[in-house]
Amino acid sequence: MRFFPGLFLFFLTACGSGTPELTSKAARLANGILGGEIVAENSPEARVTVLLDSPDGLLCSGTLIGENLVLTAGHCLTKKPEDLRVLFGARPYQRPVPTRPAVAFIRHEHFKDPERGRNDVAVVKFAGTRPAGTGIAALPTDDEDFFLGASFWALGYGATSGLPTSEDDVGLLRRVELKIAAFHSQAREFSANQRGGRGACFGDSGGPALLWRKDRTPVVIGIESGIFHSPGDPPEDPCRAMSLYMNALFYRRWINNASASLLADDFVQQPAQLAR
Repeated sequence: MRFFPGLFLFFLTACGSGTPELTSKAARLANGILGGEIVAENSPEARVTVLLDSPDGLLCSGTLIGENLVLTAGHCLTKKPEDLRVLFGARPYQRPVPTRPAVAFIRHEHFKDPERGRNDVAVVKFAGTRPAGTGIAALPTDDEDFFLGASFWALGYGATSGLPTSEDDVGLLRRVELKIAAFHSQAREFSANQRGGRGACFGDSGGPALLWRKDRTPVVIGIESGIFHSPGDPPEDPCRAMSLYMNALFYRRWINNASASLLADDFVQQPAQLAR
């Protein structure tokens, strides 16, 4: 990364199974957000956060931003929309829950462009509409410009640590409170310090950084993207480092345009939009 010279960054996608029968070392990590607390099934956070998985073992998180739209990370996309599934609820692998197949998606056209930055953002359209009891998170407005040191809630269905751990909590939605430590790449991104053992981990990719308006409307201010390391970070646990989020305020116009395109009657999935 141009703005983190000498640092190592990796995505937070877990190669988890679509069922509790996990088959790989990475899959065994997909258990719950690092140092967080389990989210109640009927909580406002659970109503707007979803799990994304696929038959080949992808596990990511996402945010409902429309009746049939999910905001997630660009690296969470499968090769074909129909290989991606959206699951609702705080414990989607522990009980029967509504699911929706993806039917289309758009990833940022400059995703991982070495000249234009990370741009790790995508919008997924699923079949039908969101289930009863779910909610929609708002995008930030200009007057909700969050600041250095601001607190937010990170949510995801991913790992409790970067170490092999129990398989019992696969797909449990958890939350943890973090603070914005720095902005990067002309405010396209922001980071949070989770060296103290609280933050995002494998499987949390695409999950939201949430704030709440006074009327209790959830606002997604960021999209979980990856972890970057610097010298001195503990090598035994890769998730105890700095987490990176795409700034939803910076990408708001792109998100709105992508959403409108996906909802258009004449939308056609283009090969260039398929995951690589």
